[in-house]
Amino acid sequence: MKLELHQFPYSPFNEKVRWALAFKGLEHRRINYMPGPHMRSIRKLSGQTTTPVLCMDGDAISGSAGIIEKLERIAHLPALYPADPAERSEALALQADFDSCLGPNVRRALFSQMVDEGAYFCRMFASGKSLPARLAYRAVYPMAKGLIKKANGITDQASIDQAF
Repeated sequence: MKLELHQFPYSPFNEKVRWALAFKGLEHRRINYMPGPHMRSIRKLSGQTTTPVLCMDGDAISGSAGIIEKLERIAHLPALYPADPAERSEALALQADFDSCLGPNVRRALFSQMVDEGAYFCRMFASGKSLPARLAYRAVYPMAKGLIKKANGITDQASIDQAF
């Protein structure tokens, strides 16, 4: 089985999938993207624009929860979730809460602090890319900054305070 993880190197949702793959001992190839320019490629793969996306035998599974659910079905052991149905339900509810609340708030808090540091932001998210790609990413950053804020819910000080 060939596994390819399409990801951002710095994302808690992507990290969750990397941990699951490592815990289960599943070999995979990682394809790293830069936030923003990733959208076209990810949409072509999966019909949506968020990472992570795991490609497996011609299928593209998006979202960390969906990917982990699939990994649990194809590689039962070691199990990531409890076997007891009530405990499993509780674990899945906790994961859903983290995915809908904690993860986005952590991202908003982090991005609210980084968004005005364009050089750092671009250096971090374009690391490992070619020099022309890094330079282009840095050149368009001032124009993309507003979109980054909007996409991450950074609309005013209250939205930032809520993340903390």
